[in-house]
Amino acid sequence: MSFPSTFEGFRLYPVPGEEPEELGFRQWHGWIIDKIGGLPFSYTSYPGQVVVVNSSGGGITTAGLSGLESVNFAGLGVVGWITKPVILTGSTGLNQTAHGGRVIDMANGSAAVLTLGKNANPALGLGEGFSCEVYRPMGGAAVSISLVSPLVNRNPDGHTAISEGGLVRIRIRGDDVLFHGYTA
Repeated sequence: MSFPSTFEGFRLYPVPGEEPEELGFRQWHGWIIDKIGGLPFSYTSYPGQVVVVNSSGGGITTAGLSGLESVNFAGLGVVGWITKPVILTGSTGLNQTAHGGRVIDMANGSAAVLTLGKNANPALGLGEGFSCEVYRPMGGAAVSISLVSPLVNRNPDGHTAISEGGLVRIRIRGDDVLFHGYTA
């Protein structure tokens, strides 16, 4: 018995009279075909994009080209395979959508404060598991963090600033902010 060469051919596989012992075999094939059948025949309209098959069988989802949208992989929002740094030129409130999992390069001409606050809306604040890295270049102006309650600084030395030429990692676990690296 040979396998079909097309997806549609699998709808008729196995041929009548050669049914497998389990009826579930045909149902399983039908389910797979339905999932795959929602995919486009060509991906030329998605150049350079990450394309993910929806588990509902309703087609595909793409990661946007702006770098702000994410594709959900098993509950993990993936923005891109290699992220470009986010350049910040002054004080700002960090949020999950624009800053989560990213490297932030500070290019501030004067002292800047990065405010961390929790919010269920990822475009407005931070949530469980948020992490990012912040780089303050040599000769760069001061950079510090400010926490909005209920967040608590868990830096072992109580530091709230980034050392000149320093790279720090910020991570949120519950209400704890882990702030480690070249801190001051």
